[in-house]
Amino acid sequence: MNGEIVKAPAKILRFLGLIVVFVFIFFLFWYLGGELGIPPNIAAGLFIGVIVGSFFNIPLFKTKNQQLISLNVGGAVIPIGISIYLIAIHIEMILYFLIGMIVLGLVCFSVAKVDKERGILTPFYVPPAGAIALGVLLPSDSVATVFVVGCFGVLIGADVMNLDAIYEIDYPIIAIGGAGSFDGILVTAMAAILVSLFL
Repeated sequence: MNGEIVKAPAKILRFLGLIVVFVFIFFLFWYLGGELGIPPNIAAGLFIGVIVGSFFNIPLFKTKNQQLISLNVGGAVIPIGISIYLIAIHIEMILYFLIGMIVLGLVCFSVAKVDKERGILTPFYVPPAGAIALGVLLPSDSVATVFVVGCFGVLIGADVMNLDAIYEIDYPIIAIGGAGSFDGILVTAMAAILVSLFL
């Protein structure tokens, strides 16, 4: 009985903590939308879409091992859509975007590890740190660069470039933009906010 009494407050605290984190990130995305030229209400809706969409995958194809390769809605489809929009409104910076994507993609590929039980893992700090560095170094809009480069760098370097190693993973469904990549993209979005605040 006492054990159950102790566990109840702990569960409540965890739940409240999740709500606080959710609200905090929600307002961060609201702010980021304004910095990226996206209306805040649309940015907030996209954030909800990212969270809800993380539970859904779009099937692409099956491998010879019958593993289903899919695209995660929250971790790939929506971030890619936002990035394409940013590239379109900053088309004059396309060369810098491409350079950043290639550099960060290679960095993510070099540090990504294929774990048999947990999938493709990338240290969470690598994408945002690399994206911030490139956003500062490249002569372009820093905030947009951090988001676009961070998003594509994670997806290309960690996921797409490691597709040849998926046979090592004991999962019937492999989601591009899922799990570790999803975390990396969220942290990268926060990195873009930091850049907008301090640069």
